[in-house]
Amino acid sequence: MFPNNMTDPGKKKRILIAAAGGGMLLIIIIIFLSIILSGPNIESNFTAIAQRQAEIARIADIGADKARESRVNSIATTTRASIASSQNSVISRLAQSGVSLDSSSLAARQSPSTDSELNSAEQANRFDEEFIKILIAELQEYQSLLESTYDQSTSRSDRELLDTLHSEAAVLLKAIED
Repeated sequence: MFPNNMTDPGKKKRILIAAAGGGMLLIIIIIFLSIILSGPNIESNFTAIAQRQAEIARIADIGADKARESRVNSIATTTRASIASSQNSVISRLAQSGVSLDSSSLAARQSPSTDSELNSAEQANRFDEEFIKILIAELQEYQSLLESTYDQSTSRSDRELLDTLHSEAAVLLKAIED
């Protein structure tokens, strides 16, 4: 046995090993929590939503200008007004997070092939049918984006906004199908 004034060399070694192990465990916990709490980059999803809204509004503008049937013109005008209002909510939400979008950022999703399809349809006297087909596809893709963003969101206010946007898109789709 060791006298009282001497320390056990094995005890020092055990203390050092325990301290090192505790430090490593603390580092692992901090890394794990930072990954869990950081969550997905929801701002990029909201940016994609605003871009999709801009494209839907642009297509609706074309439809309002070129539609032959009053029903199709009404759908285009209603879609444009609804999406513009929704886009204001999304842009406001992004601004609260310090993200600002200029017109070129919003136009990033603009599709030249959509313009081509609509121009070809107009020349073939099928504009209204092609416009409705494209608008339905865009609104369905928009709804899918809203759903996936909702699933990734952890914020109650974001989820409420996304739910409202989804409901508004559903109303537009129902109006088109009726």
